[in-house]
Amino acid sequence: MPTVAELDVVINADVRQFDAGVKHVEESTKGLGKSISEGVGVGLGFGAVAKGLDLLGGAFDTAKEAAIGLNSSLEQSRIAFTTMLGSAQKADDFLSQLEKFAAATPFEFPDLVQASKRMFAFGFEAKQVVPLLTAVGDAVAAVGGGKDVIDGVTLALGQMQAKGKVSAEEMNQLAERGIPAWDMLAKKMGISVADAMKQASLGQIKAETMIQAFQEGAAARFGGMMQKQSRTWQGALSTISDTVNMAIARAFKPMFDLLSSGAIMLADFLSSASFSDWAASVAKSFSDLIASGTAMTAWLGDELRPLWQWLLDNGDAIKTVFLGAAAGIAALLASQAVVPIIAAVGSALTALLSPIALVAAAGAALALAWQQNWFNIRSYVAAFLDWLTTTAVPYLQATLGGAIT
Repeated sequence: MPTVAELDVVINADVRQFDAGVKHVEESTKGLGKSISEGVGVGLGFGAVAKGLDLLGGAFDTAKEAAIGLNSSLEQSRIAFTTMLGSAQKADDFLSQLEKFAAATPFEFPDLVQASKRMFAFGFEAKQVVPLLTAVGDAVAAVGGGKDVIDGVTLALGQMQAKGKVSAEEMNQLAERGIPAWDMLAKKMGISVADAMKQASLGQIKAETMIQAFQEGAAARFGGMMQKQSRTWQGALSTISDTVNMAIARAFKPMFDLLSSGAIMLADFLSSASFSDWAASVAKSFSDLIASGTAMTAWLGDELRPLWQWLLDNGDAIKTVFLGAAAGIAALLASQAVVPIIAAVGSALTALLSPIALVAAAGAALALAWQQNWFNIRSYVAAFLDWLTTTAVPYLQATLGGAIT
């Protein structure tokens, strides 16, 4: 049985081992925590950089769209409104009205331009557009709609204007978008909704009556809703977007005009007779070059035909020579006496089969072929050089010269 002193020694030893283990775990944990912290920091750093690059790319795309895309859209809209209103000055004044309207409302300028074009196309006058857009904007803002709802409401009112009378089809389109159209019309006429529906089905209500009812009803029920929406987060973002985009468009207008002039000049040149003539000359040059190359290929085939015929006529003899050589090489390799010889010349064969050695051998073979005029090689080379200098090069020079001038 162990004594108290022995038990004390054993317990103390176990405790010391336990403490050492705990300290080891603590040190390992500290190192792991540091590594995790550093890894997370690096990951967050890369994430921040990637996010920053994405934001920078998005900002660049936005600026490019405002500088080029918005200016191009304004240019097209100015032409369209000039035709619709009768003068460029009226078109500029109307676009200025729309710009101010967009800046004071949660709706964006391009959407208002499209809605205005649609209204003009349906027969509304210029003096009607902005007041009607105000009514549409207040009504759509009240129901929490956006571009698609604006498009739907203006389309329904425009179709009604084009027909000249109220119909259930357009009234239902308004109702589907949250506009109490029948109630507005009934109150304007001082009758019940059922009576308004009955008269509309008989074609007895003019479109003008509903347009007025819509504007009055929107002002009474939803007046000021656009202004309220513009003071929200979404409305503020829309106002910021419109203001920044228009500022960028104005700042880069001179550059856009320069690019537009250059594009027009290029388009005029590409559609000119001189460019068409140059393209035709290039086509003719390539056609002549291909014809000349085809003729040379046919001539070369005729010249080499005797060689092909000789190979065909002497095929059996050539085959016999190769088979005999193969049999001799096989017999030599089967002999143990050639093994030391092969080992001795192995390094020499490796050197001979190197790329440099093969190139040198090919050069020597070509030189010998030229000197001995094998297969009439000199005549073929002379014919090729003559074709190159008299046909190919002049065609290329004429083509490139026409492109430059």
